[in-house]
Amino acid sequence: MTWYDRRAHLMRITVFCVAIGAFVLSGGCGKSGSSSDGKAPSIARLDIGELPVLGDPLPPLDEGRLEISPPRDWVVSPRSSRYIVRFQAAEGNPYPTVIVTAEDCQQFKNVDAGNVDAFAKFVASELASAGAKTTVKTGQIGQLVGVMYTRRARVKDALGGIVDRVFFDTVVAGRRYQFELRSPPETVGLAEPYFLAIVRGAKVSGVSELEETLASEEAAAKPDTKEAAARAPAEKPEKGTAAAQKEEKSAQQAKSAEPKREKPATPEKSIPGKTPEQTAAQETKPATPAKPEQPQPDVSQEKKGKSAEDLLKEVDKLLQ
Repeated sequence: MTWYDRRAHLMRITVFCVAIGAFVLSGGCGKSGSSSDGKAPSIARLDIGELPVLGDPLPPLDEGRLEISPPRDWVVSPRSSRYIVRFQAAEGNPYPTVIVTAEDCQQFKNVDAGNVDAFAKFVASELASAGAKTTVKTGQIGQLVGVMYTRRARVKDALGGIVDRVFFDTVVAGRRYQFELRSPPETVGLAEPYFLAIVRGAKVSGVSELEETLASEEAAAKPDTKEAAARAPAEKPEKGTAAAQKEEKSAQQAKSAEPKREKPATPEKSIPGKTPEQTAAQETKPATPAKPEQPQPDVSQEKKGKSAEDLLKEVDKLLQ
């Protein structure tokens, strides 16, 4: 191989290496190895599969923030200051049972896909401080994003023994909600689907969301006063009733409160040739009442009567 051939071969190798390097730097086929697409990190679903059916929901709890339903055929335990609500599989058997508690949380306002890892570290540090050795895993159940972990405890009750405790923690609107399943180790696998069904069916709302919902419901239920007044004429109360007397009294008070209108002064009439004082004096002087006219005798009838008498006298004289 000549020197020229060696030089050409070396140039081909150099060009090929440069092309490979550019392909690697560009990420190859337009794909990027980083999460620069802006999508939120994926959260593992913890409620996969078919779960037991829930019963009727309870009235809103925790001052209206929490809506929750027990599994069908489960019973609701009596109220207690130690928890918000507690469900039992059977009334006479304390296990399995699900307990829900809540407290204010200063470290987190809401737990979502963006900060669930930080919340998991926070919970893990709490458990380590309490001397509990367990694994904290993140996940989503229903609409709630949080962490799940297990612990084992020895109970001091009539039965005595060891129970497994399964937890799901989350924070909504500054309130930390903890869902806990307690069951003996031999039945915890059968009770866990009921626990997941309870958490999946739970709905947690913040105080601001409740206020907005109530305000919108009141606005929808309250009719427009202007439209109602335009559509329906005002009904007057019947006479004699207390409402009618009250309305009449208020109308009289309003009428008496109105300022009295003064009559405009009548302009004085002036008589030509006289001063205004003389005119006013003449107008104020009472008029003299006119005397009634006496009937005048009918002169024509009287004259007519006398002439007839004279004629009779003359006739008498002629007859004599």
